Amino acid sequence: MPYIKTERQQRAITALVKYNKLGCHELQKNAGQINIPELIAGLRRNGWKIDCERVEVLDRDGKKCRPGLYFLLPESLEIARKMVKEWEGATSQAKRKPSINQSNLD
Repeated sequence: MPYIKTERQQRAITALVKYNKLGCHELQKNAGQINIPELIAGLRRNGWKIDCERVEVLDRDGKKCRPGLYFLLPESLEIARKMVKEWEGATSQAKRKPSINQSNLD
């Protein structure tokens, strides 16, 4: 069963669920980490099935290049969707919980 060790990994999995396929630049912005290949390697070590599709594009100088787009394979995508739903539920519950202060105790 895949697992998450860090908040960066959690943000990366959330972004991959939300956007399906992401390049390094988009993952950097979403996860908050510069070294995306290491982040992906760590997720793979934690059991996540992540692949990379090479796409042919032109860079700003008109030269062909082949950046990679990372995506979760179906067996990991289903698990990730459930985890993201749980994380979002936990976040919304924490936001709704009233704070305890002295005026609530009187």
